[in-house]
Amino acid sequence: DTEANRIVQGSPVTISVPTPLERQGNFYELLNPAINGTGIPIQLYQPGSAGGVGGTAKLSCNGQNNVFCSGQMSQVALNILKMYPLPNANNGAVYNNYTENLNTTNNTFQWDVRMDWNISSKDQVFGRFSYSNMHQFAPSPLCSTLDGWYGDGNNANIGENLAVSETHIFNPNLINEFRLGYNYGNFTEKQFNPNTNVSDTLGLGGIPFTPGQGGLVNVSPNGINGFGTPYYYPTLENEHVLEFLDNVTKIVGNHALKFGVDFQRVNVSELQPVIATGAYNYTGEYTGIPGVANTGSGIADFLANEQNSATTGVANYADNHRWVRSAYGQDDWRATPKLTVNVGLRYDFFGPKT
Repeated sequence: DTEANRIVQGSPVTISVPTPLERQGNFYELLNPAINGTGIPIQLYQPGSAGGVGGTAKLSCNGQNNVFCSGQMSQVALNILKMYPLPNANNGAVYNNYTENLNTTNNTFQWDVRMDWNISSKDQVFGRFSYSNMHQFAPSPLCSTLDGWYGDGNNANIGENLAVSETHIFNPNLINEFRLGYNYGNFTEKQFNPNTNVSDTLGLGGIPFTPGQGGLVNVSPNGINGFGTPYYYPTLENEHVLEFLDNVTKIVGNHALKFGVDFQRVNVSELQPVIATGAYNYTGEYTGIPGVANTGSGIADFLANEQNSATTGVANYADNHRWVRSAYGQDDWRATPKLTVNVGLRYDFFGPKT
């Protein structure tokens, strides 16, 4: 048998993007309670104007409140904000002002093959092989360069399964069944541009880069949806499971005795770095007054190159191996023509991961 699926699923998303004025360093809109989402004017302050974090002098340029002068802003940050899509929703508000219908595609192909062979009156064999290949693509609401959306990018899941069984009849009272099974899985979730150091191309230097773990540093400016490679990307997993199983059935008088063992070798390799490309956070504390609500803007801190924190992580593969061993014995005892007693004992040992 074979089967193919072609699925396109639309999902509307709503996010916050910088307004045309904010992309120029003009935050005058934050003073308008009707559109800033707080119901209270948000005042920005000159970074460090009080000699420390934040300040007490209001941010202004040529008499315009909440506006940067051109020499105060990072050109790198200005260029990145211009890559955001323009607002198209929420009547001019500075939040939840962009909506889009994203189409996620899912292409899956799978098939199975099975053969049964009666070698003789005493031996029967069957073999089965199953295969599945799923590819999914989810676009970013920003753009492929900025990325920024957990779940977007390219996902691929490949699975293979093999099973072989041989049943031998020694005599009408003694039967043995041997089975061999093998599972293979390769599961990947990859960000956009995994083999490109996007951070460096945009002017954000010093970001660790390894092919396959590339992309853009994860940046979170309060006030808009962040951009960059999401946490836990890429996620890669390889799985190999080999299984041997044997069952023996012995008929003794009115007893049907059954015994069996099962051995599994489970091997799983995983790569899931928390922050492979690093992370920047801009909270608004440098353009606000610490401890005072409704002051400061994370977007403004980003433009002013005033960073609250930076984090990076180490990406290491985890190779886990374990044995699973099982055994059982049971007796179906037909005590009388109207009463059958089933008695059994099973033991399972799940070995520790190494």
